[in-house]
Amino acid sequence: MDDRNMQLSRAVLSIWNDIDPEIEGEYEAWYQRDHLRDRVHTPGFRTCRRYIRVAGDGRQYFTFSDLDSIDVCTSEAYRSRLANATEWTRRIMPHFRRLIRVAADVTLERGDGIAGFAATAVFEGGGDLAREAARAAIAAAAVPIMEDARVTRLRIFENNAAANGVPNPEAALRPDAPRTCELAIVLEGSDEVAVAQHLATLQELTERQALTSAMPPSVYRLLYSSSL
Repeated sequence: MDDRNMQLSRAVLSIWNDIDPEIEGEYEAWYQRDHLRDRVHTPGFRTCRRYIRVAGDGRQYFTFSDLDSIDVCTSEAYRSRLANATEWTRRIMPHFRRLIRVAADVTLERGDGIAGFAATAVFEGGGDLAREAARAAIAAAAVPIMEDARVTRLRIFENNAAANGVPNPEAALRPDAPRTCELAIVLEGSDEVAVAQHLATLQELTERQALTSAMPPSVYRLLYSSSL
């Protein structure tokens, strides 16, 4: 494994989505055998991970990539990938539903490693001051949360406007209008119940209330992780 993957990531590319049920089997094969391999071989991508929802009412799938920097999302190599989708990608993309996609800066990081479950809460709106207040409150609340050995990592992903403004030809292949978010809380751990409970605690923070939910909080189980 590349030494980069042992370092903390300061940027991510994340999506949450549903998929047409009739194509789920091929969707799984495409992601593992085509799309993730394509992405992880793009310069600047460190790891790509896929999850499936096991609790909550959010999107069925959560996928994200750790990046060397947010500049990867505006790089010539990545833009070339977007403009030259594989034939398999062109066949699968029209079956995506309710996709939320965000190229994001990691503005809070506690812990490290990869665990079997990830709980996510996704927000839109609120403005800079609201996000700053929520970030500070979450950072304070993270201290006791990270004392729980079942929790391995807590991160905040925040929308990077420049990176999300890059033209994305793949989006034109999908039936729904492109949608992003402003902030996401991602809490990883070894126990489904533990990450759900701690995410609920963060949801109840007074400062968090100024943010508008873009998707119901959900817990996901790791399906697959790929890296160079």
